[in-house]
Amino acid sequence: MKAFELFYGKLLRRLEQGAALVLFLVILAAGLFNLYGAKTDHPQTMYARHIMVLCAVFLCMLGGVIATRKYRHIAVDAVTPYIKENLRRRLEGVLSLISVYVCVRIAYIAMDMHQRGAAKTDIPGSITLATMIFFFLMAFHFLVNAVIRLQGKTLEDLGLAVPDEFCDVDLDEPTPAAAEEGA
Repeated sequence: MKAFELFYGKLLRRLEQGAALVLFLVILAAGLFNLYGAKTDHPQTMYARHIMVLCAVFLCMLGGVIATRKYRHIAVDAVTPYIKENLRRRLEGVLSLISVYVCVRIAYIAMDMHQRGAAKTDIPGSITLATMIFFFLMAFHFLVNAVIRLQGKTLEDLGLAVPDEFCDVDLDEPTPAAAEEGA
């Protein structure tokens, strides 16, 4: 279990955050290169816009993976407030298993499109490859959540939910400025 905590709780989290940071920096660099090309009509800058769009798509998909790892993906909680805690966790585990199936199915569809190649589809191969990779990652995170929640536990119970240092914002906590105004 210690090796899994190291892999899932630290290594994978830092890898995902590092990849998000690199993608963001590439978007900024490509944007600056695009501005340079607009001013100078340099022929090599024509790819900067494509790189920006591609990295933005990858960053959005990676954001979904990170949200899934933190179990903060979009969900409709119409019934869960009325269910006992232990039963709710198990129900969330079953729903996570359904999400695993959906993510794997989407990844297989993307893999099929990628194998057919860009010649037969209108979607670039890099997008289908990224979709396949990121949806398999989401399926992995949903599977981890399902196993933990079917046991009636949460990521916090196992010490796997370590807050992200530079991107975790608790919207329920008042900001220092709001706390001063309320006082």
